[in-house]
Amino acid sequence: METLFHGIEHVDALCFEAKEMRKPFALLRAEMYRRGDLLLEHGVTHISRLPFKLPRIVVVVDEMSIIKRETDLIEMIQQFASQGRALGVHTIISMQRPDADLLNSALKANLRVRISGRQADVTNAKVAGVIGAEEIDAAARGRMKIKIDDVKEFQAYFLDEEACKEILSPYKTRVKDSEPHLEVVPQPLFGLLEKGEQR
Repeated sequence: METLFHGIEHVDALCFEAKEMRKPFALLRAEMYRRGDLLLEHGVTHISRLPFKLPRIVVVVDEMSIIKRETDLIEMIQQFASQGRALGVHTIISMQRPDADLLNSALKANLRVRISGRQADVTNAKVAGVIGAEEIDAAARGRMKIKIDDVKEFQAYFLDEEACKEILSPYKTRVKDSEPHLEVVPQPLFGLLEKGEQR
């Protein structure tokens, strides 16, 4: 499904292996440092209060298990999740089954919204952070539970591949560069890697 996003104007990088994630993650971490400096410079606590607009950035990790042994990447995801909201960086992570080693307390505490399909038992539901997910009817396809403040059950929408292509087609305007670069305006990303390495 991820390949449907190849060439989409707003998608900066598609990574299919852990090693491919390091460069875009380093660029994003450096961008977060830059945004943090902007908040300090203007004396505000959120990018929405800056005198100019910065684009929102969404980091999506479709399957966390592929980076289970990559502690540096996990630490960066924890940083994105813990510091990103005020900086306009939002993190979405998913996994086929909950993993207590990956969903440690530090990461889970910063995942304010949690969505789960049916879990096999109470233990898995607790690891996923959605108590009651084990009670979802196994025969009810697409039934999910969401936890924001309270836990609520809902019916997920099924989006097939052709419908997804149709939705994305207006945004498929060019072939993306092979190298991630984070096109962020209005401030240039000059020297971001050097800045990130110094921190």
